[in-house]
Amino acid sequence: MLDAINNNILDQKNRYHLKEFSKTEAKAVIERLTQRAKFELEPALIETLVEDLADEQGEVRPIELQVVGAQLQEEGEQGITTLAQYQQLGKNPKAELIKHSIEQIIEDCGKENEDAAWDVLFALTDEKFTRPIKTRSELMAAIRSNYKLDPSENSEEPASFIDIILESGLLLRQREKTRDRTPSSPENRYQLLHDYLVLPIRQRYAIKEQQRRTEIHQRLQQAQAAKKEAEAALQKMSQKQLMDRNRLLKQLLGLAILTAIGLGFTAKIAYKQKQLANIATLTSASDALYFSHQKFDAIMESLRAVKQLRQLKKLSLINFGLQNTEISIAATLQQAVYGIHELNRLEGHNEVVWDVNFSPDGKTIASASVDKMIKLWTPQGKLLNTLKGHQKSITTVTFSPDGQMLASSSQDKTVKLWKLGTDTQMAAIPITLTGHRDVVSSVSFSPDGRIIASASEDKTVKLWG
Repeated sequence: MLDAINNNILDQKNRYHLKEFSKTEAKAVIERLTQRAKFELEPALIETLVEDLADEQGEVRPIELQVVGAQLQEEGEQGITTLAQYQQLGKNPKAELIKHSIEQIIEDCGKENEDAAWDVLFALTDEKFTRPIKTRSELMAAIRSNYKLDPSENSEEPASFIDIILESGLLLRQREKTRDRTPSSPENRYQLLHDYLVLPIRQRYAIKEQQRRTEIHQRLQQAQAAKKEAEAALQKMSQKQLMDRNRLLKQLLGLAILTAIGLGFTAKIAYKQKQLANIATLTSASDALYFSHQKFDAIMESLRAVKQLRQLKKLSLINFGLQNTEISIAATLQQAVYGIHELNRLEGHNEVVWDVNFSPDGKTIASASVDKMIKLWTPQGKLLNTLKGHQKSITTVTFSPDGQMLASSSQDKTVKLWKLGTDTQMAAIPITLTGHRDVVSSVSFSPDGRIIASASEDKTVKLWG
């Protein structure tokens, strides 16, 4: 097999199907290939590298060896050849090398295309840390949704990012076959090459999103400061100045209305004034709700005001008065959003938590995780019990209407029922429901608690009684 790939498994252009290597085989392959490439690695580095690449079964995936090995040569000016250099990358050097490899590929897409390329990679992951399959048009839509690109303008541009990433070896490309064998080419479908790419992509994308949120927060602070300055200026104005100002505004408004009548836009001006009044009402309601400690309702009122303002700006109307309205809405929304505080944090799972649910009486919280465990908590954060039994990640967890039973679904293709009774610490050995042929993605009780429904990626819904 090494002869078939020109004795260079570290070349990113090689994507041959190889079985996993044992640790001994991986060590031998690294030593042989690095010697031939005159890029010799310190023996201690090879030993550590093999241990880091090996999975729980002691096997090394060739594709991961390929990515990490290629990046070893790219690091710094001379590459990484010693254990000391490798350890300087941090607590998890292998993960850092994978991140650097992805970032290098993004850089190859060009500085002006960096954000769009990240959008393509992020669209190829989901919140359950799996690798969904997407068509080219779906990936292009993901870019447009973030950057509001006009589909009629340069619609083929995103394809270049996909091709650059594809050539790097990060993606698998599938071509659907057409039944009628028409000359029209079928749409390509794309998927990340391996699961280990999902986490660094989502982590890097989260950093970018946090940067964007920080920028928005700064703009809101500026808007709030501008609002305070405007309010302070208004307070300094005398009653006579206010009357003069109002008289001038009325004159300007009358002139604007007369001009609009001459142009045939009277109805639109009236509609705009009505909408501005509605927006002002929503903004005031948000302030009142916030100071009444109804902070979620305050957010909803602010968002309604934002929605109406956006609709108003789409009309071909005079923009007189909209700037101050925007500042007022931004300040009110910022006040509502940043006025919400975290009440508690429940920590104890070893992996990503996929689902959480309250019991009907609100006294117990159940959380389901990729670590194959269900944990029962009080709202105050006390851990009541840990339920074990699933063989793979747990997708959902839900209480029965009477709170006496807990149902969980899992990637191990099963649904489990846990009898809680009156004491959540006395959960018995679960009842296991089998029958699905693929991942069970959801489970739910009927309102009377007598029937259980489960949904699976095998395209079926099953009812259990």
